[in-house]
Amino acid sequence: MIEDINILEENKKIKNLYRLILKTSIEKLSKEEKKLIRKSFDFANEAHSNQVRKSGELFIMHPLNVAKIVAQEIGLGATSIIVAILHDVIEDTKFTKKYIEKTFNEKIANLVYSLTKIKNFQDKTLSPQTENFKKLLLGLSNDARVILIKIADRLHNMRTLQIQNISKDLNNILFEGGNQNLHYKIASCCNPIYGDDIFGFTTINDGIKVHKKDCPNAIYLYSN
Repeated sequence: MIEDINILEENKKIKNLYRLILKTSIEKLSKEEKKLIRKSFDFANEAHSNQVRKSGELFIMHPLNVAKIVAQEIGLGATSIIVAILHDVIEDTKFTKKYIEKTFNEKIANLVYSLTKIKNFQDKTLSPQTENFKKLLLGLSNDARVILIKIADRLHNMRTLQIQNISKDLNNILFEGGNQNLHYKIASCCNPIYGDDIFGFTTINDGIKVHKKDCPNAIYLYSN
């Protein structure tokens, strides 16, 4: 339920993640591209404003994390970042392809709609490694960006499931001295999973915040 979420804290996470997308994008973004990305962020944030994921996070965190993967790990440009941010809008909100085309442009609307078609036709039991999943992606889009954004979408969903499974059991994190009563939280900016090199620092509200050692946010905080 959205009433159970600390909105101020979540909004802070959303803004930090948005800034991280712009800061860590492999492709150099122009001022005009940054303005359009900001427009897509504001649009998606409003469209998903009353939605919450099963993980307990505000829904907008998912498309932003997909956009981060697209920008930081795959290295796609501004259009792909915008489409990643908007990729669930047609499927999960009242806004249509025509409305997105009017608000942005035809290219962006078509790419978002292609992702929606994949989501509608996809057999949810398929994994991204199966041949049928690959054929589905190739058959529903002739634009490689759609395929890569969909893979980023699935990747973030799998990472979220791994984090949820780890978070269910405190024994998955071993603290020095054997103290299992410490309050901790997995950092959403880098989503560390089992096996990653991690470190933590004490926060006011979340106890120990656990980050990957190479997380840009953690590196900045650690240095300060």
